[in-house]
Amino acid sequence: MKKIISALLVLCVMLGLWACGDEQSAGDGEKGLKVGFAKETIMPEKVIPLAGVGIVDRNYEGVLDTLYTTCIAITDENGNTVLLYTNDLVNSAVEYSEPAKEQISRATGIAKENIMVAATHTHSAPTYTATHIDGVTEYKQLILDAMTSAGKKAIADQSLAEISAGATNAVGLAFSRHYVMLDGRIEKNFNKGDVPVDHPDEPNDTVQIVRFTRPEENKKDVIMMTFGIHPTFNGQHSDKNISADFPAPTRQYIENETGALVAYFTSSAGNQIGDSAIPGESKFSRSQYIAFGQALGKVVVDYLPNLKPLASGSVNLQNKVFAATAYKDKVDMLPDAKKVNDAYNKNGEAAVQGMLKEYGFDSVWEAIAIVDRAKMGKTVNISLNALTIGELSMVFTPFEMFGDTAKDIMGRTPYDMTMVVTCANGSHGYFPTKKAYDYQVYEGFVAKVVPGTAEEIADTLVNMLKDMKG
Repeated sequence: MKKIISALLVLCVMLGLWACGDEQSAGDGEKGLKVGFAKETIMPEKVIPLAGVGIVDRNYEGVLDTLYTTCIAITDENGNTVLLYTNDLVNSAVEYSEPAKEQISRATGIAKENIMVAATHTHSAPTYTATHIDGVTEYKQLILDAMTSAGKKAIADQSLAEISAGATNAVGLAFSRHYVMLDGRIEKNFNKGDVPVDHPDEPNDTVQIVRFTRPEENKKDVIMMTFGIHPTFNGQHSDKNISADFPAPTRQYIENETGALVAYFTSSAGNQIGDSAIPGESKFSRSQYIAFGQALGKVVVDYLPNLKPLASGSVNLQNKVFAATAYKDKVDMLPDAKKVNDAYNKNGEAAVQGMLKEYGFDSVWEAIAIVDRAKMGKTVNISLNALTIGELSMVFTPFEMFGDTAKDIMGRTPYDMTMVVTCANGSHGYFPTKKAYDYQVYEGFVAKVVPGTAEEIADTLVNMLKDMKG
């Protein structure tokens, strides 16, 4: 009898330990999608030039906004993790995005291929590529260190999350910056009273929103959003203030109104600006770009109740290199282009206006583009990335996409929603639509790939998504 009682006691103890162990594992290893968020400042320690519209004579003299690197860490039930970065910089050129991925991968154990690096495309952030200038090399390393820190913190911040998503329109906030007039002229930011008859690129005012709701106590929700216009409110030659431009007040407005954490990604900024009533993208006042950012933020906040739940599933990535044909237009004008380029580097844009007219260049940027074209081979290798999380998908492209191209991808996606993110994982400049090349607009003058490339890339991205869906 005593042996039976002893055996029963042992069995009870073992069952109790098993029950406790099971309860512990349920608390620590809950199944489901996990999301974390972190951001770090990326402010330079020395006075260096601002990027976006050239760096000649644009050493910054003041600060309007703090610049940030923002990271969202997403892990599925199988332990697959992706890190999504969006930085307050003009682009994500490989000069820093590739070293950043390598450093982050070493520090976190996340594969390089699972790290996406995008930019808000502000034209008033410091340069990180002109490493011949004092302080720029140190600034690039500062960015890499801040991104590494944000990645580690975002991973540590992860908790269970549910996805909801949707898209709305920011009516009246996005405009084509080129208009075709009755006589065939192309007007930029037209406001002279005549009625334009066409656009080289139709405005795309779509705002895409994803909300990760995190029920755990003391964990704020995370909101990702995309909107596509050039953030150049303060990005003109005469401006010398560091600024994140309108994405800064957009994020701040949403955070203040919702208590959530916000990451802003740039969509189709290629031929779009923030106000058609201001000729030549004139410099805005600080109050104007703050008002614009808040208006965009209000569009997001007002639409949040309409977001629809999305099924979350495994995290999947597909990466593809697209070999585009290099654009060699006007390379025969290389000698004159070099003269303009050299004069610009020495004396600035104002000093070359007479030369542009003499040699027949649209702008100093066309001359610089011709110099770059002459250095290129026959093809330009372009990295394309597609990410899916259940019924949510995202595509990442290393150029300034046009609105028509983004709308094409959004309209043909096999997923409930595809967020189009540009200025990511590299920088290949403008990718105009075939229509825009035909209309002979600025973006076509400075493009580095042949007409039709944007349409081929849209097909490639849609096919990548179809493959992943299958």
